Amino acid sequence: IFITGVAGFLGSNLADFYLKKKYKVSGCDNLVGGSLDNLHKKVNFHKVDIEDFDKLSNILKNVDVVCHAAAYAHEGLSNFSPVMFAKNNVVGSASVFTAAIKNKVKRIVFCSSMARYGNAPTPYVEDAKPLPMDPYGISKVAAEDILKILSKTYGFEYNIAVPHNIIGPKQKYDDAFR
Repeated sequence: IFITGVAGFLGSNLADFYLKKKYKVSGCDNLVGGSLDNLHKKVNFHKVDIEDFDKLSNILKNVDVVCHAAAYAHEGLSNFSPVMFAKNNVVGSASVFTAAIKNKVKRIVFCSSMARYGNAPTPYVEDAKPLPMDPYGISKVAAEDILKILSKTYGFEYNIAVPHNIIGPKQKYDDAFR
């Protein structure tokens, strides 16, 4: 299993979970929001940004499953830096998906966001139409749509997980925009 954003809150907790289940885990992170302190010593770590398609293509060899958890998760900041969010969360996700396809990965698990619902009426349900309210939510929905189209085109399996306000160990509490 390969996890993008493996040194971040979500990615490192996923790595710990899969390691406990006896899976071989590798992953990448650009360390913008993640920390090497979050990594279990058994994770095969690569300092690679998800926007670097060539490097991703090389490190995804012999991978069965990609869990794509990397993202600039500063939702509140996205209104002030929409280009940064579009590049990372849309272009970066397309880079991950395409590198996985190039390496014949069997399944991609995409960690989306509750921000996809935006102004949708509550309670949120899985089949609710996305109504994102900011560039972050829009970027996550765009990545979901790209993944769905690529899956139809190339025939790989995918799952879209939508975490709802997760908290726990390794969380970054000093970021005003999270």
